[in-house]
Amino acid sequence: SYSFCTLLVYMAHVLIAYAALCGAYPTLVGSNSPMQQTHSVHCEGTMAYIATGYTGLLIFDVSNPAAPSLVGMYDTGNAFAAYAVGGIVYVADDDIGVLVVDATTPSAPTLLAIYSTHARGVHVVGNTAYVASISVGLLILDVTTPSSIVALGSYATTFYVSDVFAIGSVAYAIDDHGWFYVIDVSTPSAPALLGSCATPAPTTRVHVVGTTAYVG
Repeated sequence: SYSFCTLLVYMAHVLIAYAALCGAYPTLVGSNSPMQQTHSVHCEGTMAYIATGYTGLLIFDVSNPAAPSLVGMYDTGNAFAAYAVGGIVYVADDDIGVLVVDATTPSAPTLLAIYSTHARGVHVVGNTAYVASISVGLLILDVTTPSSIVALGSYATTFYVSDVFAIGSVAYAIDDHGWFYVIDVSTPSAPALLGSCATPAPTTRVHVVGTTAYVG
């Protein structure tokens, strides 16, 4: 039997909610149009956090997939990605850096800290944030205290890194020339390349499930 699932995707300038039987064709159940462009979306619980470029961070309540509603926003410079952990949102901003935003009260998000860099992607695992930085490549930050970010290490790539995804002691990064990197981050101060390959075209996002990486 199929299990019921709800998916959130961003297409053009519209947040779309789909309900579907996993493995079957999805059916549109709701949508909401945020402002300007959208670069990425991350969901935690019933909240969706959307990086919308120069509009910044938008926060949607998606508890009712048929009617997602905008409940808050935080103006950043040029938000490319967002990742939330316990209502604390890490925003990768191309103009400002990594912004740590307290969105535990979604209607009134507040800034906790900024780490200066040019960031395009961010993924948080435990107390560590992995950042796709066009300044240094893969940037590894200690976010044990979200209001006080500490740099742990970095790995320089040949071209601009556009996104990163980490599982355990391995980080997967992609750059804007279509290169895919697998990096050992077991020692954050000295990350080491495990392997790399070229993809057919420039890529902007990566997500890993099990032993399969999806890039696009």
